[in-house]
Amino acid sequence: MKGHTHLLGGLAAAGVAISLHAPHPLTLLAAAGAGSLLPDWDLPQSWVGRWIPWPAVSASRGGRLPPRVGRAGWPHPIWHRHQGHSVAGVTLASGIAAWLAASASHAAGLRNLSPFWVAAGLFLGGISHLALDGFNDERQWWLWPLTRRGFRWPLHAGVRYTDQAASAVLSAVLIVLAWHLGHPWLQDLASLAPADKVLP
Repeated sequence: MKGHTHLLGGLAAAGVAISLHAPHPLTLLAAAGAGSLLPDWDLPQSWVGRWIPWPAVSASRGGRLPPRVGRAGWPHPIWHRHQGHSVAGVTLASGIAAWLAASASHAAGLRNLSPFWVAAGLFLGGISHLALDGFNDERQWWLWPLTRRGFRWPLHAGVRYTDQAASAVLSAVLIVLAWHLGHPWLQDLASLAPADKVLP
């Protein structure tokens, strides 16, 4: 999936959590949005990957297949949709990013930022990323390091086919969630408005 679709997925996942009365909604939304892009740190040309100063590598797969891309690693490279696209990888990346965010907020004097809910939002966004990429043809190492077996959903296709459909569905989900979450707030706002005076 493309970056904007992953962002929609992360926001939708956060919206569901907020609708279930998760606290710190703004923190959760922002963190889930960031977390939805985080697993693509292993893709040098991704929205997140281009900001990470980690040497990129590529290897030909022969035929008409595009080259494999990833990051330099030891003893083997970290290929895109392998270690980074696993539950363990998302957990590790979320923990590191949450620690960096907490350190930056502490240095900036922001004491009310909850590190737990930052980590929870990052993790939620990262898991939404894995779920969406499961609709792509390329398999992911969801259960690494327990196994290097690749996984994907039974219904899958190339990114050019799945991305637009997923983006449209997630946009509709976000509209419904926004209405659902905003509806009580709109009612409370309407109750504060002065009632029209009735002339005798």
